[in-house]
Amino acid sequence: MSKFEKAVEILSKLISIPSPSGREEEISYYIYDYLTSIG
Repeated sequence: MSKFEKAVEILSKLISIPSPSGREEEISYYIYDYLTSIG
C-alpha cells in the first residue's frame, strides 16, 4: 500500500467517526491507538 493510499484510508476512517463539537473523544482514541500501533 502506498503512502497516499494509507493516508486516504486514515482520512476516510477519521471522516466516518461521528464527532460533533465537544464530543471528539472517539477520534482522539482512534488517533492514539493508530499512533501507538506504529510506534
